[in-house]
Amino acid sequence: MDNQQRLAILVTASAGAIAVVVASGSFDSWDTIAGLTLVLILGAYGKELDATGRMRIAYGTVWALCVILVVGVGIEPLVRIPSVNSLLTDLVRRLPQVLKPTAIGVSLRNLVGFILWVILAVLRTAAYQGGR
Repeated sequence: MDNQQRLAILVTASAGAIAVVVASGSFDSWDTIAGLTLVLILGAYGKELDATGRMRIAYGTVWALCVILVVGVGIEPLVRIPSVNSLLTDLVRRLPQVLKPTAIGVSLRNLVGFILWVILAVLRTAAYQGGR
């Protein structure tokens, strides 16, 4: 992998992180457009990358961050449905006090987003084949 490809991954990761922070209020169609653009950039450069362990992890986590932007507009309303919200709140209540989102200053929305990001990152990292 050359420096241009590494720079593309780094810039895409930075853009995805900035977009997630900016979308901290609520996801909208612009977040979806930005996320889709970043996923397409990763797809274009991902075909050229080697499939080393660290690169697979880096690619998977950046890809998952961008996918959160794409699906966030559809997932966020689900968290707000009263029955889903009460189910998630009940699950959080059952956690030990140390792990509760409010104990560490995290909202339920952010907790769901983090869990989704981890799942997507693990799945994409496992599936990443690079240019092979």
